[in-house]
Amino acid sequence: MKPILFSFSLCLLVFGFSSCTKESGTGGFASVSGVVWTQDWDNTFSIINSEFPAMDEDVYLMYGTDSIPSEDVKTSYNGWFSFPFLQPGKYTLYVYSNRYITPGNTNKLEPVLIPFEIKDKREKLVLDTIVIKR
Repeated sequence: MKPILFSFSLCLLVFGFSSCTKESGTGGFASVSGVVWTQDWDNTFSIINSEFPAMDEDVYLMYGTDSIPSEDVKTSYNGWFSFPFLQPGKYTLYVYSNRYITPGNTNKLEPVLIPFEIKDKREKLVLDTIVIKR
């Protein structure tokens, strides 16, 4: 009887600890932030006319291996964005950028994907500047 009780207790303990493991997503104390920067290109995408902070741009955040965004925010007047209250885990952030249209690809937009990982439960991760074309 004791070996069965011991085995049951051990299984309960293992499953109990594994179910408490948090995955990517909200509910934590970590955050990710950064700046989106706009390059204003000419119609042929050969000359940069000007550069400035990307004001009021949509920034999307996907949790783990998700293929659809779980959260989105708009950049402020200076291009700054922030996603607070995140759990440690893997994430992908993206912003849309214009692209030069070619005969084989007529899509005007392309995502700029930035994968990253939050490793500490109180990490305040600041990403490198994200450059988009307009």
